[in-house]
Amino acid sequence: MRETPLSNCERQFLLTAIKEKKRLDGRQTYDYRNIKITFGTQYGCCIVDLGKTRQSELLVKLNRQLERCLRNSKCIDTESLCVVSGAKVWQVRVDVHVLNHDGNIMDASSIAAITALCHFRRPDVCVQGEEVTVFTPEERDPVPLSIYHMPICVSFSFFEQGTYLLVDPCEREERVMDGLLVIAMNKHREMCSVQSSGGIMLLKEQVLRCSKIASVKVAEVTELINKALENDKKARYVFEFL
Repeated sequence: MRETPLSNCERQFLLTAIKEKKRLDGRQTYDYRNIKITFGTQYGCCIVDLGKTRQSELLVKLNRQLERCLRNSKCIDTESLCVVSGAKVWQVRVDVHVLNHDGNIMDASSIAAITALCHFRRPDVCVQGEEVTVFTPEERDPVPLSIYHMPICVSFSFFEQGTYLLVDPCEREERVMDGLLVIAMNKHREMCSVQSSGGIMLLKEQVLRCSKIASVKVAEVTELINKALENDKKARYVFEFL
């Protein structure tokens, strides 16, 4: 279903609110919406809630940005995926399913992807000569991936040719923005990727300002992810002994 275009009155109302540092949902300029992280029964299944409801057709763009964020940042120890040198390796694939979309699909997807990778467990193996034995979870505890760091995307929307910016734009804010800057960073303030779209020219000072804001948001989100993983670990431990 095609989305209904914004009327001129709606567009003007949104832009006026942004100029006055007001947002439809009551947030401040640099505020994220509440992020909720939950897990499925299987290891590696992660659900992230960020916003409300709308279908998305941003799959190609989403895939490219996630690849830059995760693969190019070398956040996973790929050497640890080797089973038999030159012959057998574990293949790891991240599938992102967009269930609902109320704006800023990139940040929600990056949080879900890296959390799922941290949560995932692969089967343990034993190599004797050319024989490889893969153990079931009942025989041996599955093994977590070796994750070097957690790259998180933080999205900034720009309005009035870069005069105003917002963190975590909702769907309606995205529809009136002039451009978007996505910065992927880890908690160590290491820049993993930078992606700009929309055709506006950003000054170096604007990008530096966004990177400083991103470092704060990434630290907050990383702490949230670690707490969610720890809570899930405790819940599974309790369940096993019930």
